[in-house]
Amino acid sequence: MKQLIAISLLLCGLNLHAQKPENYDIYLKGGWNTKSESDARFEQYGINAKLLTIPIQQGQKGVFMLRGSYDLARIDINNQLMMPHRLEQFHSAGLMLTYFKRLQKTGWSFTGLLIPQLNSNFSQSLNSNDFYLNAAALLSYSATPRSRLTFGLTYASTLGFPAPIPIISYWKSWADRWEMNLGFPRLGITRRLNDKNKLALLADLNGYNGNIGHGIADDRFTAGRVAKRISYVDVITGLEWLHKFDHYQLRLKTSYAVYRKFQLQTDDYDTAWEFDMNKGLNIGLEVGFNL
Repeated sequence: MKQLIAISLLLCGLNLHAQKPENYDIYLKGGWNTKSESDARFEQYGINAKLLTIPIQQGQKGVFMLRGSYDLARIDINNQLMMPHRLEQFHSAGLMLTYFKRLQKTGWSFTGLLIPQLNSNFSQSLNSNDFYLNAAALLSYSATPRSRLTFGLTYASTLGFPAPIPIISYWKSWADRWEMNLGFPRLGITRRLNDKNKLALLADLNGYNGNIGHGIADDRFTAGRVAKRISYVDVITGLEWLHKFDHYQLRLKTSYAVYRKFQLQTDDYDTAWEFDMNKGLNIGLEVGFNL
């Protein structure tokens, strides 16, 4: 189960970028969930910006892109649990290197991703546990402009074992109004209302991992374990509305978490402490725009 959650979190990050290169120069996002009598409540804010785009014209046309990102996760933990204040904020800063190449007249395209990042509360000097490395190699095949099959392999140093993980997803549109995405961790069906508005019914998996700079020891922890990282995951179902303006887009997601898990873990992903997390409402907002 621990490895499945780690794989799921990685695929969440990759799934956003596996279909096509990013369209907007800058993305701003925020996400909130209700406490709903749970032990903790999460807020997450972030920015993702295009740093460099290099078209490659020689041979088969392609593009190389470099984006930078920063995320802040704020955690409101029940005061009665008397957890250390260093669990209240975690930071993530990283780069996303993407190479996209369309193989002309074949229907095939290739996407390569390399995502080094730091993910920690930075309560002490940087160390190797703050560093995460995600990577993926994906092939997509489009028999027609209305369908696309994507598959490939991904790897992350966060998994705890050096093994590639397979990815597969299928996208299809029809009648100029409908789109469907079947894959993991995101399932969805989208209705295009008009040229500027789309409405989607979706099921998705979200999560967050972060390194705790100073390990936490507590007599309440399982088997005397020392907590070195946090792990949060939820499974949601809900609605997503997308509105496009001339130079930017607005995305609003309202969903219900049917499953939540928040743990303090050791370096080996063993559970030191598990918080009591109830089902509840999630709200997400994203704005993308060009400079």
